[in-house]
Amino acid sequence: MKMRNMAGRIPYYPTKWEVLKRITRLYTPRPGDRVVELGSGDARVIRYLARSFDDITATGVEINPVLVSESRKRVERERLEGRVEIVMGDLFSHPLDCYDVVYAYLTPNALLRLRDRLAALLLRGGRVVTLDYRVPGLEPVDREEVHTPGRRHVLYLYTSESVPLSLRPSGKLLVRRPGNLGPPL
Repeated sequence: MKMRNMAGRIPYYPTKWEVLKRITRLYTPRPGDRVVELGSGDARVIRYLARSFDDITATGVEINPVLVSESRKRVERERLEGRVEIVMGDLFSHPLDCYDVVYAYLTPNALLRLRDRLAALLLRGGRVVTLDYRVPGLEPVDREEVHTPGRRHVLYLYTSESVPLSLRPSGKLLVRRPGNLGPPL
């Protein structure tokens, strides 16, 4: 199923089930992680993560009211209320400062528009996972190839090490404490 969101800017391509199963090889949620899926479509990624890891919470941000309604029904049907929330909104204006992890299957243009906000999240110790497209100006620390019938997909993982000095407020490399606890050293 391919649809365009209501603003017509970003196509809706659901993440393939084969890819879902490989996300956690690249990124394993930590207890208490708050995950956001930008342009969540049917919210399959955050629903999968919430079913697989009962100690995380997740939010899907989607602008298409039909997809929002369908996602909310699926969340309810899967009894994930209270752990998965679907927000109708614009992914470009949705606040990211309350999340630990961002998942995005977006176009290169959309990722470029989000780059500075994603870099800020990474510098706070967050992580970003993208599918098929790299975030322009950021260097992934890891990648996972997934082959599906007729297509090769690539998952990219970003951490604070992904942010170049030119995008750091002070121009300095931040070193996090072990376990990512507390302020930078």
